[in-house]
Amino acid sequence: MLFAIFQRNTKSNAVNSSITFIGLLCLGLCPLPGTSQQPVPPNPDTSIIRFASHTIPQFRGGDKRMKSIIEENMQYPKSARKDRVGGRVVVQFVIDTTGDVADIRTVESVREDIDQEAMRLISLLKGWTPGTMDGKKVRVQYQLPLNFYPDNKWKKAYQEAKAREGIAH
Repeated sequence: MLFAIFQRNTKSNAVNSSITFIGLLCLGLCPLPGTSQQPVPPNPDTSIIRFASHTIPQFRGGDKRMKSIIEENMQYPKSARKDRVGGRVVVQFVIDTTGDVADIRTVESVREDIDQEAMRLISLLKGWTPGTMDGKKVRVQYQLPLNFYPDNKWKKAYQEAKAREGIAH
C-alpha cells in the first residue's frame, strides 16, 4: 500500500486557500472485471505456493510530480469559495494498458463544482507506466481523495470536526 500526504498553502485574491492532497495511491493491485490475481499452482517439487507477479502503475515523475501538477493546476471554484464550501472528494479512475487515465468519476462528493474540479485535476495526470500482471499490461483502478478548503480557518474547523468523528482527513 502506498500512502502519501501533501499539503500546500496558496494565496489567491488576498484570501488564503489550502488544498491537502491525500494520496492513497493504490490499496493494492485492483484488477478490473475480466482479470484476477490468482495464486500460481504449487510447484510439484515443493509445497510452496507462488503468487503471480505484478507491478502497480507508476506516475512518471513520482508522487512529488503528481502533487505539483495538482497544486499548480488547482482552480478552486469561485462559487464554492464565495459560499465557503469545501471538503473531501474521492475520485476513482483507471490507469489503462497504455498508461492513460480513463473512466474518471467521483465516489465521494462535495458538490458539483468541486467534484468537477477534482476530476479535471485527475485528467491532467498524464504519463503513467501501466501496471502488469504475469508480465502482461493490465488496467488498474485507483481511488484518490482530494481535500478542498476555501481558507485556512475553514480547513482547521473541518479537520477538527473530522477528528471528533474519528475520520481520517
